[in-house]
Amino acid sequence: KHKSLASLISSSSSSKTDINIPQHETEIYESVWNLDEQIDKLRSKINKQIYSDSQSIVSLSVDEPEQIHNEIYITYEQELLTAAAWYQEGLPRHICEEYLNDNTKPIGSFIIRHSYTYAEYPFVISIKTNISSIEHYLIEQTIDNNGYRLKGSSKTFDNLSTLVLHHTIMPDILPITLVLPQIHSTLTPFNDTNRQRLSSHIIRPVRF
Repeated sequence: KHKSLASLISSSSSSKTDINIPQHETEIYESVWNLDEQIDKLRSKINKQIYSDSQSIVSLSVDEPEQIHNEIYITYEQELLTAAAWYQEGLPRHICEEYLNDNTKPIGSFIIRHSYTYAEYPFVISIKTNISSIEHYLIEQTIDNNGYRLKGSSKTFDNLSTLVLHHTIMPDILPITLVLPQIHSTLTPFNDTNRQRLSSHIIRPVRF
């Protein structure tokens, strides 16, 4: 039997309304359309991962800032000694005496050099004490290697530069105060900027 067109349309509409959409497909549709929520979740996950990684890095390098500071300080002190006209590491004693005995060198002129005679004293300071006399004083390093002092003195200094600067002001156990030599012409001019830079690294407290 033939059915009318109206009955076919009605039957088709009712059959469509009876179709059940699977639950998992509904969830897929929802997840696709909630993009903002997904982006927020992803951003939160990334932020947590970044924080976790940064904490791991900090925990692995907790002692590095102090170590880096010490290495920088040692390097800078070595640069200061290299630039200092009064520091001549490998100069032999007789050459040092000949240099200081020059008539153009004022009394109080000095040179600090490496001590090759006494292993327990890393440096020696040679000083012109009068017109024709050169005296030598040993410089020792503290037991903890944290400073320097003249043999027989109780005053300890953080570095050789501070030791020298102090003894240009007062002699202490030395017979006279030290006189700083003129700066090498090859060095950077001693302007206000360099003066502040050097002062901040050289001038340090004296430990008694």
